[in-house]
Amino acid sequence: MPYRVIVRNPDGSFRYHVDDVADGKLEKVAEAKAAAEKWLKDGCTLEVQPFTHLQGIGDQPAVPASELVPGDVLMWNYGYESRVDEARTSGRHVVLTMTSTTGRDHGKTFERKMAATRLVARVPYALGTEPKR
Repeated sequence: MPYRVIVRNPDGSFRYHVDDVADGKLEKVAEAKAAAEKWLKDGCTLEVQPFTHLQGIGDQPAVPASELVPGDVLMWNYGYESRVDEARTSGRHVVLTMTSTTGRDHGKTFERKMAATRLVARVPYALGTEPKR
């Protein structure tokens, strides 16, 4: 599972980041750890953020499918979006009932089964409109 490690200054501004940190990439883990140790002494904060790469879009912050709730809007490759209408957990999987909100399938409702740990890009909400979790 890829992560982005972000170091922020005490005032919240961006200072440094290491992309594509994962257990199998030891040199990236070592680089992130060295950066964190050096700057945490200066009062900086460290964020570890999972991400996924979308074709035609680039890297996007992501959440595991198990965290999705009705009302979430997901982004897929090439900017297609869909709204989660229902999320059911079935063992190690999540079954999502979604409605397409863009593209030629706009308005079409469909189901998609995926691993509960799969990272999906969730579109950020406008302030105060996030569904209850």
